[in-house]
Amino acid sequence: EHNGLTSINDSIRGEKDINELCNESLDAVVKYTNADVALFYVVNDGYLEYKCGHAIPELASVPEKLVFGETLVGQAAIKKRTDHIKQCTG
Repeated sequence: EHNGLTSINDSIRGEKDINELCNESLDAVVKYTNADVALFYVVNDGYLEYKCGHAIPELASVPEKLVFGETLVGQAAIKKRTDHIKQCTG
């Protein structure tokens, strides 16, 4: 566990542009959680703005912007926590 947290902390250190920061942070979280699919949103002008993802099957289905509370992503943002869905059936 300690190595995973260290990796995440290391991913946000240094001078990086927003895209590099988001990609490196998401990569570290994906490795730490062994996630198959992941999305990374940032708060921008009161909205959640999609920045990057990992292994997204249909990128066109990912909303560019979300309102807080909209979808599972927006609900997680209101709660200020990460949601880790272990199994999803479609």
